[in-house]
Amino acid sequence: MPTVKASFALEKMSSGQTLELLADDPVTKRDLPGWCRDVGHELLSIVEEGEAFRLFIRRGPRNPL
Repeated sequence: MPTVKASFALEKMSSGQTLELLADDPVTKRDLPGWCRDVGHELLSIVEEGEAFRLFIRRGPRNPL
């Protein structure tokens, strides 16, 4: 679910803006880096805070229609 929520949030953002995503599902740390690569966003960092973590994602360029 965090990847889906990140996708919706990033759609509303401009290229180059940064999204801070809070999550507690450990699968997100494994899946989100590949998803970012596949869709053209940049995963800047993952900060672990106990059992939760923050992911910082820079919005990639918009694809032309």
